[in-house]
Amino acid sequence: MTIPTSDIKTALFSFVEAATGLANNKIVFAHQNKPDPETSYLSIIPILSIKSGAGGAEIIYPGDGTIEVIHDRDIVAQITYFGPGAMTVVSSILDAIEHPVKSMVFGDANLSVRNDAQITNLTAPKGLSYEDQANIDLRIMARYSDGIVDDLDWFNIVEYCGEGDLADKIPLTRINL
Repeated sequence: MTIPTSDIKTALFSFVEAATGLANNKIVFAHQNKPDPETSYLSIIPILSIKSGAGGAEIIYPGDGTIEVIHDRDIVAQITYFGPGAMTVVSSILDAIEHPVKSMVFGDANLSVRNDAQITNLTAPKGLSYEDQANIDLRIMARYSDGIVDDLDWFNIVEYCGEGDLADKIPLTRINL
């Protein structure tokens, strides 16, 4: 399995929708090669950055010829609201992280979420006036695994037939692994 990007996007969208109460047509994923909505909207960058978790990978050898590698990843998602009341809308996302019902969407996808940075006021000029903008970064923790299988069946049987230079030193032996 690779990093669960579709689970992250689905969880983020559902979480932001529940946290803000915005209609789903007011929530967009950034950088989709589409024009921005003309009215107020919320933009999500679901994966702004990825890094290994603090412990790195955990490698498990169950003894059956397989190896399981469990990855911990910290993903930063960025959420920006454009429109009146931007600080209030983004504050509702921060509040929802601590709300067990609203943040449960991450747990249902085997993810967890926490605040990664303060809310930033990005109000900027737009045309002849200003547009309210605010953003927040969320840290999403993902844990997933890869399985590696010994599909070559090396060393399933070791057999010595008692021939050659070692004939008098090693007894006839068969080992099934």
